[in-house]
Amino acid sequence: MVAHQYNGNIIVFRIGSLGDTLVALPAFHLLRKQYPQSKIILLTNTPVDGGIKAAASHQILMGSGLVDQFIEYPHGRFSLPALMRVISEIRKLKPQEVVYLMPRRTKLQRFRDALFFFIAGIWRVRGLFVAESANTHHKLPGGEYYESEASRLIRSVGFDSNGLDQSLFSLVLQENERDTAKKILADISIPFIAISVGAKVPANDWGSDRWFDLLKKLAGSLPNSYALVCFGSKDEFERCESITSEWPGPVLNLCGALSPRESAAVLERAAIYVGHDSGPMHLASSVGIPCISIFAARNKPGVWFPYGNEENVFYRNVPCSNCKLSVCTEHQMICIYSIEPEEVAERIHQLLSAKL
Repeated sequence: MVAHQYNGNIIVFRIGSLGDTLVALPAFHLLRKQYPQSKIILLTNTPVDGGIKAAASHQILMGSGLVDQFIEYPHGRFSLPALMRVISEIRKLKPQEVVYLMPRRTKLQRFRDALFFFIAGIWRVRGLFVAESANTHHKLPGGEYYESEASRLIRSVGFDSNGLDQSLFSLVLQENERDTAKKILADISIPFIAISVGAKVPANDWGSDRWFDLLKKLAGSLPNSYALVCFGSKDEFERCESITSEWPGPVLNLCGALSPRESAAVLERAAIYVGHDSGPMHLASSVGIPCISIFAARNKPGVWFPYGNEENVFYRNVPCSNCKLSVCTEHQMICIYSIEPEEVAERIHQLLSAKL
């Protein structure tokens, strides 16, 4: 890759919350390498739920050195004054390039976005009008799994997806963030298992009874003592208190207490992570710890699997797979509910034993 010596402004258009931002990290790293002297500005949406469960993208990227500034537009409702404010901000920046780092979009959505940037004075947008293959997840050799969203994203803006590796998922945590993590964990003197039992999408939720059963099995079978540290949003605090109530070791419930980057710094010190297909899963994966992930089959297998932990994913390929449902009533969540606590506990044992 050739590093350009431009020092102008680059706008990166990327929407979503925690997981969406984390799978885009490789593209942000590659853009920073390509434009080391430029000011990179993130154009993104406000959290989809007002910040109850969804974290704002700028909370993840600011402080990493990957972006220098952000512009937010309101999500979920049309506001002409807000739209004109964003257009005015873009015009003032006079960007030399806009990078379209977006989820899969329909042709109509792409046309609408092109019109928006045209009104903002931008004629060419990198990654906006690309071959349909760049808007599709390729099937991997072997025929069972699909390429990850991280891989598709870097292809869509012209980078080589063969260069994808763990280093490109780094949040570039700072020493002050790691110092904060040490203070938070000051009372935890033994190795800990990180867990996240919540899910923004109801169909991704394994259920409190299964989580309780899993922890009960682990408590009675782990050869060494482990603490539990819980991650999630504020509204998941009481649920974590209930699920971990019979854990024999120390429990630290951090739901709603930390920023995404502080959470990453704490997760970096965990022995292992266990959770749903969720933002905290991608956060744990980004810091390179072993992740056991319990997936519903609402998306194609592989697309949202955590990088480097694909073999630790529990995913049932059922007839209704790739349904895209947020709430499943017709099939009673057969895909995720068929995953048994015993098999998850066995995999946890295997990974913890490998670390001894």
